[in-house]
Amino acid sequence: MQDTTYTVRLMKEGDVRQVTEIDREVFPTEWMFRLSSSYQKEFKNPLAHYLVAFTCSDIFPEPKPPIVTQLPLFRNSFNSTHQATRGGKEAQSPYIVGFAGLWMMAHNAHIMSLAVRDRYRGKGIGEALQISIIELASKLAANIITLEVRTSNDIAQALYKKHGFRVAGSRSRYYSDNGEDAVIMNTDSITSDSFHSFFRSLKEEHSQRYTYIALKIS
Repeated sequence: MQDTTYTVRLMKEGDVRQVTEIDREVFPTEWMFRLSSSYQKEFKNPLAHYLVAFTCSDIFPEPKPPIVTQLPLFRNSFNSTHQATRGGKEAQSPYIVGFAGLWMMAHNAHIMSLAVRDRYRGKGIGEALQISIIELASKLAANIITLEVRTSNDIAQALYKKHGFRVAGSRSRYYSDNGEDAVIMNTDSITSDSFHSFFRSLKEEHSQRYTYIALKIS
């Protein structure tokens, strides 16, 4: 029986530390290029828009520093956020379990990231974030939504295809950590009646299947 409620809303500045922590967990070979200061800048960037999924029901765990933080270059940057969870008010904050972000460029929305903590996968949270990011793009008057995804990430590609994305091309050696290619995906116009009908059915299916997830992005 599911007894935990998850909510998706717009990111607040106080969420940045946990969003950075999730980035480190989900993208372990990339996070060193996106430190907490990067997300602080994103929060203040007028082109960037982020959502978080959170719960108030779970215990706020003590984060475990990744092995790479033992290197002098990263030790100080991690310890400052690691210590912030001990005994302070943030320990009672909503526990962020996933996030998604996009950039608005003209009338195109570009999804920058979508991530869910490992132990919260399979609960419909990633799909809720995907639905919410599409809805946010629509509210921001986007015409199409684009993204890049690793060629090896079949699970993410399947989720995007389910939500109306199709393969539009590729970028050779796009990912700097291992030189992997990226698959470019985009939607058709999200302003069309056909997409609205398709998207409405996706939302209804998700809400019926995952009744414990609330979407609040207005």
